[in-house]
Amino acid sequence: MAEEIVFEYCFFLKHLEQGFRADLCSWDWQRKFRLPKGGTAITAKIKADHGWQPSGAMVESGATYQCSASGTWQISKDTKGTSAEGGEGGGGRLMAAIMTNEGGKNYQLADPFELGAKTKFTAGTDGKLYLRCQDKWGELADNKGTVTVKIKLSKGG
Repeated sequence: MAEEIVFEYCFFLKHLEQGFRADLCSWDWQRKFRLPKGGTAITAKIKADHGWQPSGAMVESGATYQCSASGTWQISKDTKGTSAEGGEGGGGRLMAAIMTNEGGKNYQLADPFELGAKTKFTAGTDGKLYLRCQDKWGELADNKGTVTVKIKLSKGG
């Protein structure tokens, strides 16, 4: 648990800005992860007003995965709801990052990458897939909505 606390504290320091809420950016360490097998999808509900959330999917370096997201969310009271594709400037787009243990170090978050509503991606490293709605860390509190994300191993991948 000490490694989780250190990781979360360092993450907090890196992303601290006006409006940042630790309760919305805390990490869920309880979710179980597994590798998608065959055509079976792993499903996660991702809230627009939270930071990185566990998808439940483990990914393997070099493997290709299909991702589809349904539902809408909004990133402020003044914006219309959008799909996981997001709006102008990328706000509201579904984002992903892989929590890896490269070099034997646990709790290393790889660079985030865009997913959107329907896409394929090839994992750059082994690890646990985390998802979030693209918005500034200090502006999550006024976000609303949830998208349901399905991740499965791509045929031939």
